[in-house]
Amino acid sequence: MSLLFFYYTFGLPWSLPRLFDDPTLVGYARRPFADGPGMLRLAPHSTPETDAEGVRDVALAVDMETGYMLEGVVPGAIAMRLQLPHRFEVSSRVHLLSDVLDPAHPLAAAATTHLAYRFAQGSRFDFRTGVGMRLFALDDVRMGIDFVHAFDIYIARHFVWRVELHAGNADRAFVGQARSTLGAMVGPCELYAGYDHTAYLGDGTRATLGGPVGGVRAWF
Repeated sequence: MSLLFFYYTFGLPWSLPRLFDDPTLVGYARRPFADGPGMLRLAPHSTPETDAEGVRDVALAVDMETGYMLEGVVPGAIAMRLQLPHRFEVSSRVHLLSDVLDPAHPLAAAATTHLAYRFAQGSRFDFRTGVGMRLFALDDVRMGIDFVHAFDIYIARHFVWRVELHAGNADRAFVGQARSTLGAMVGPCELYAGYDHTAYLGDGTRATLGGPVGGVRAWF
């Protein structure tokens, strides 16, 4: 009974999306909503009736992002997401953090890199889980492991809701991060805005960085 309770309580983020998984989607569009809903497409060269024009084996998205953390920090970030065959993907995000309340304070840097697997997918959604590395550098460099659970929901014909949940460490500090953005396709690019919140817990202290973010995403 206890194992079933654990499975149904903590396994729902993985087991529930799997109920709606579509294994026939193995290719990628040029960009979201190109020749169909979402980003995923049927296998290339399947049949002329079902195979959308421009389906690719890989897809690369690059983000440029900034925002304002409520603690008086302005982030500048670049991110990439490389979607590969067989549901795997590699992603990375690098932040440079500037303290506008104390310009003499040195710049800090934060970064994450992951290898993830898309365990559930459909024409209008994808769910993925991965593991990788987290880095934070200020006076010294702190590194650790980071786990990510994320999903994208493709709404109507032009909007994308993205959520990322992170848990890991940077040296001896536990790090939890949650971010959510809503994007709109404008021509070949996605303009998005949302909120990013990161908490560092360790040695009896707690530090947070959180605030609105916005950026542009392009596909190659």
